[in-house]
Parts: sequence; C-alpha cells; structure tokens
Amino acid sequence: MISSRRIVTAGQDRTARIWDAATGALLATLRGHRGWVQDASFSADGQRILTASSDQTARLWNAVTGELLSELRGHGSGVFTAAFSRNGRRIVTSSDDQTARIWDAATGQQRVELASDARERWLWHVDGAYFQTGVYGHTSSVFSAAFSPDGQWIVTASSDRSVRIWSAASGQLLVTLRGHGDSVFDAAFSPDGHTIVSASKDRTARLWSLMPEQRSAEAVGALLHCRLRIDLKDGQLFPAAQTDCPVPDVK
Repeated sequence: MISSRRIVTAGQDRTARIWDAATGALLATLRGHRGWVQDASFSADGQRILTASSDQTARLWNAVTGELLSELRGHGSGVFTAAFSRNGRRIVTSSDDQTARIWDAATGQQRVELASDARERWLWHVDGAYFQTGVYGHTSSVFSAAFSPDGQWIVTASSDRSVRIWSAASGQLLVTLRGHGDSVFDAAFSPDGHTIVSASKDRTARLWSLMPEQRSAEAVGALLHCRLRIDLKDGQLFPAAQTDCPVPDVK
C-alpha cells in the first residue's frame, strides 16, 4: 500500500517493509510476526501501519519509528487482512477461522466478532407458519473484510462463495449476497458507499448497488441488488440477470 511518499509491503519472510516511493530505498523493517505477513496497510493519516499474519495475529505499528503499538490476538487461525476504518479509530480483520473481528485501534481490544450464530427463521406455508433453526454467517475462510466509508457496515468475502454485510456496531448479519460460483477473494465499498464490488475465483467480478436515498441498516438487505456481472475470462461485460444475481438473503 502507498501512503504519500512511502510504500509498505508484506512478505513471506515474516516482515513488513517500508520503502521510499520516489527512490525505492528501504526505510524500515517491521519484525515480530512468527508467520507470513499476508497484508500490510497505512492508516489514512500515514502515521500507523497494520499487518496481518498467518501467526493468527494482526499488529499495529508506528509508521514513523517502527515501534510495535499493539498486538491483536483472538483469531483461531491465520489472519488474511487487517484494515482501518476511515477515521482510524477501529480495525477490522479477516481470518481462516471463518470470522471477522472489529478492534479498538487505541487499545487493541476486540469489540465485535462477526461469526455464525443460530437464529430462528420463519417460513410460511398455506397451512400457516412454522420455524426452523438455521446457521447464518460464513461457513468457511473469510478472505477479506472492510468498513463502509461511513463506518456503519462491514463487508466480508469468503471461500463459502458469499459476500456478507454486517452491522459494525452490533455485529449483526444484515444480508448475504449470493451468486458467485466459487470462492470470493475480496469485496469492498465504493468511496461513496453506494456500491459493493466483489471478486471471485469463478473469474467474475460483480457490482452490487445500494440505493443511496434509503441507506439504513434495516433496509440494506432489500435494497441491494447485483447491477453488473464482469466476465474476467475475456473482459466482456454482461448485464446482470436474475440467474447471475439472485435475490439476497435478508436476515
């Protein structure tokens, strides 16, 4: 990731390194992880760096001095990504343990876990209503997690072929976006927060549109729809069809 005049890289040698973007000179090496460093990024103000590692931790560093500020522990398997909220006050991590977690950037304490939980789902029949218990949340590795620009929501991408949107405050699962035919490696909000893009091993990227005039946690599931399917195999664009972008599951 680039921050103004510096670049930070992540490596299999268990380090992250800071470089001068103009000259390519090595400025600092961040050591301490006991496994591959799989992700590294600057805070918006360029003063801190986040790293994520296969050693099951994320770490927060002073980007100027290289000092370790805090170690985020709690995941039960390798951590794939770590990202700041726009205001820099929170951190979200994604992991092979099938969860994403939200942390306080100032204290390093975990605030919310985004994970599967058992709830009641009501299904209606002509004879009346009945309920069944379902498990909602990711059922396989969570490859990425990111905040919406306003910090209200988290979007996650998983090898279970789904993209999911959560409340960043409560950890409640709001909606599941289905349609990809293979693992989803990454998902992110657009800068205005009105669109989500997802990228998959199925060789497609998909754009999911959220109507800006009705952006609320309660309505998010009903308002999201897949707008465009991008075929990455030959670069052609295809209009979204219902078969490509099924109606999302609203939780």
